[in-house]
Amino acid sequence: MAINPDDLQRRLCDQLCAPVRVERRPDGQLMLGADFEFPDGDRYPIHLSETPGGVRLSDKGDTLTRISYDQDIDAFLAGSRGLLIERILGEERVGQDRGVFYVDAPTDGLSDALFRYGRFRFRPLPKSSD
Repeated sequence: MAINPDDLQRRLCDQLCAPVRVERRPDGQLMLGADFEFPDGDRYPIHLSETPGGVRLSDKGDTLTRISYDQDIDAFLAGSRGLLIERILGEERVGQDRGVFYVDAPTDGLSDALFRYGRFRFRPLPKSSD
């Protein structure tokens, strides 16, 4: 039986979109609800906010907060680890402002932004000291 590319594309789109939803929190902020979670079972927070050119996906500091549970943040961001993190940020075109990691995207580029943001967040970061 030959694979029908149109059918396969439709099925893939349906399956990728099914678990994704935009939710309004009690404080009025928007979050992307998806079936992404960390190994400990915590959900992967993706905050959404409007920007002049579209939408910002942000962790609102969650990444560094999680790291701070196990390590000193200043030490973690220093030396070769800090250079590696900067390289990853550059490769995925993820911004960082005072400990908040984010991706800005036009609304028609939101899926690309989500994949780039996810690749950054799920990359293993070094845990041992320099």
